[in-house]
Amino acid sequence: MPIRITGKSTLRAIEEAFQAKYPHLRVEFFALNERGEYSHSLQHGQPYDRTLCELGTCNGDASFALDPSLRVQELERGFREQFGIGIVVLRRRSQASSNSTENAPRYRNWNPDSNIQ
Repeated sequence: MPIRITGKSTLRAIEEAFQAKYPHLRVEFFALNERGEYSHSLQHGQPYDRTLCELGTCNGDASFALDPSLRVQELERGFREQFGIGIVVLRRRSQASSNSTENAPRYRNWNPDSNIQ
């Protein structure tokens, strides 16, 4: 079952739905500059209860279906095109691959050619 995302979805709602469906993955949102490149993280300094259309360049009718069969690059492209927001999918590293003694989960970029699930 896909996660339906609209321009009225908040960052918090998207992140919570994504974490519930894919607990081994995490998403991070980015503002885009005028060239369409990622400029800064929206997790830091932006209210998490703002909608995609408030933060990006979409209209209220914009929508996207986050389906498990999507490739990461398709998700990233879809977010840029529909909402004017950058998104990065990160996966949890195994404890063995982490060089840190901290208990905090470590994430790294998910392969853009991999399916989300």
